Amino acid sequence: MQQQQLLQKKEMEQDATNQKVNSPKQPMWVRRIQASINGIRKDLSAWAEIKRNEIKTQNMKRKRLLRKYNTGNEDNLDQVMTELKLKVSAKTQ
Repeated sequence: MQQQQLLQKKEMEQDATNQKVNSPKQPMWVRRIQASINGIRKDLSAWAEIKRNEIKTQNMKRKRLLRKYNTGNEDNLDQVMTELKLKVSAKTQ
């Protein structure tokens, strides 16, 4: 009885590994778009933290975001956040 269960487990594990090996990867262009969307979402959440000011974001993160989006100061947060939201919605369609 135990031997049969062990054999069944081994077969299931082999099937799972075969599925991983045989499953087709997504095309590179899809992975690039998904990575881009994830990066934009990451920046968007960082902007939301800066705007809320609940969690003190690191000074380097603030400087990086201000430099990346050419805002110069934190007065244009709403504009930058709406632009990022529009980029995400455009790329997901």
